[in-house]
Amino acid sequence: NSLALIEEPIRERVCDFSSLITKEKTFFYETIIDHNFHFKGCIIDYDFKLPTHLSPSYNRFLSSLKEEIGDYLGVYSVDSYIYKNENQLRLFPACEINMRRTMGYLAVELKKLFAKEFNYFELRIENKLTSKYPREGRSYYRLSPDDNQFQIFIWYGDDKDIVTQTRTLLFT
Repeated sequence: NSLALIEEPIRERVCDFSSLITKEKTFFYETIIDHNFHFKGCIIDYDFKLPTHLSPSYNRFLSSLKEEIGDYLGVYSVDSYIYKNENQLRLFPACEINMRRTMGYLAVELKKLFAKEFNYFELRIENKLTSKYPREGRSYYRLSPDDNQFQIFIWYGDDKDIVTQTRTLLFT
C-alpha cells in the first residue's frame, strides 16, 4: 500500500495555467499536462485571459502571495487551474508554488530569444523520435539532439492556428 502525501479531489479541469513572477513582471501562460499531471509543455499566448468573473479573486490572491513572500529576490511560479463544478467555472489558485526557475521560465526566455515578435509560442516535450525531420522549419525549432527519446520543440507564430497546422504537418 502506498500512502498519499497530498490528497485532493479529482476535478474536471478546464485549463491549467501558471504565473511566472520576476522582479520586473508577472507572465501568465497555459501549461500542458498529461492525465498523470506530468508537464508536457506550455503556451504563451497574448490572448490568454482568465474568465472575467475569476480574474479579480486571482489578482487578489497573487497580491497577497507577493506580499507574504516579501523580499524574495528570485524567480518563482504559481501553478493554478480552472475547473468546472456544477456547470460553473471555478478557480483553484495554487496547486503548487515553485520557488525556482521552472520550464515556464525557460519558455519565456526562449520566446524572447527566438520568437519575440510573435504573439503565440509553445514549448512542447514530444515523446516521438523525430530525427527524420529538420532541426528547424517554418514556425518551429527542435532543440533536442537527434538520438533523444524525448524531443523538445518550440513552436511560434502569429496565432494558434498557424502553429497547429505546422505541427500537424510535421507529425502526420
